[in-house]
Amino acid sequence: MKDNLVQEQETLKNGDENGPLEPENERKIGSSQGDSAELGLKVSRQRLRVGVLKRNEHLK
Repeated sequence: MKDNLVQEQETLKNGDENGPLEPENERKIGSSQGDSAELGLKVSRQRLRVGVLKRNEHLK
């Protein structure tokens, strides 16, 4: 049984059972990860904003 890292490197180099991996697919994966990170940042900002509003309610 091949080491997982070796197997992954061979798959990236030679493709998988569906054929060669295309650069377009790799870009989509990267874009998806970027979208997830951006969404996480938006959620964090929203939570921060809500937390500040709740904290400042007593000042009204």
